[in-house]
Amino acid sequence: RKGCWVRDGGIAFLSERKAAVAYCWTWATPVLYRCDADGNNVERLSANYLNDFTPSVLEDGRIIYSRWEYVDRPAIPIQSLWCINPDGTGLSGFFGNRVLSPATFMEAHQIPGTGRVLCVLTSHNGPCRGAIGVIDPARGSNAQEAIENLTPEVPVGPVNQGSGNNIRGPYESPFPLDDRYFLVSRDGTIVLRDYAGTQQ
Repeated sequence: RKGCWVRDGGIAFLSERKAAVAYCWTWATPVLYRCDADGNNVERLSANYLNDFTPSVLEDGRIIYSRWEYVDRPAIPIQSLWCINPDGTGLSGFFGNRVLSPATFMEAHQIPGTGRVLCVLTSHNGPCRGAIGVIDPARGSNAQEAIENLTPEVPVGPVNQGSGNNIRGPYESPFPLDDRYFLVSRDGTIVLRDYAGTQQ
């Protein structure tokens, strides 16, 4: 996912238009921008110097997205979830800014009517596939108890050990339909599951 509609009718999206590349390679590092629905009034929202990923909109109107940067942390694990208002104010960590495993939380979407989000739990490097988890930040912004792995056949390891860079699984693109069911791609096939882990 590279873009989403925001509450005021604008679009939040990722762009490589800033002049920067990843420190460890030579590819561009897209970050979060917004524009009007007609594409005018492009404005950079993120001050990140590395990558942002997979924005979506929470019920309170904030944009939730994944963010990778090196500030006061190792280079490889820790691609955590952040929130920002659609006007670029109120940047705040949502979850995982000190979590070592999983290394990356991405494709986050709020489960309707709850404060929890459904997302992919995956590695820093490689395909953006892995396990599917529910994150409840009310249980702690880096707490093990805040992560529920809905696909336990894909182990993700403890939050305070390892590099989180060995999580390999078949799941991607989860999308909550309501507070009971969600859709997810498993090896390229879309399946309907419930939050108890049952495939329908």
